[in-house]
Amino acid sequence: MATIKEKEGMIENFYYYNSHEKQFRCIHAKRVVIPGFEDMLLYIHEMIDRSDRYTVSEGITGLLLESGSTKEIAINEARIYLVKNEYKIGDAILKQIEKTGISPSFLDMLYCGE
Repeated sequence: MATIKEKEGMIENFYYYNSHEKQFRCIHAKRVVIPGFEDMLLYIHEMIDRSDRYTVSEGITGLLLESGSTKEIAINEARIYLVKNEYKIGDAILKQIEKTGISPSFLDMLYCGE
């Protein structure tokens, strides 16, 4: 079985979507790769209001997928969520783009290259 791992490299600036403030906010995050979803842009970061919890967010829209008390738990919860909703993810991302736009993190990658 393939393992879940954080992408090697530096911590990046990442823009998540804050649904309470209705805007993107910049934080430090690290790319994460989940087997079966290698083509998805996923990030792990501390929760904004709780540094004792971690969140996995989707990189195009900046939306939270799942969280947990450790990085490993958050990543595993995200994997479970993605497997369960595999055929709905694309539509959910498109709907969110229509609603809130694209995360500045993703725009930077498009225009500057990764």
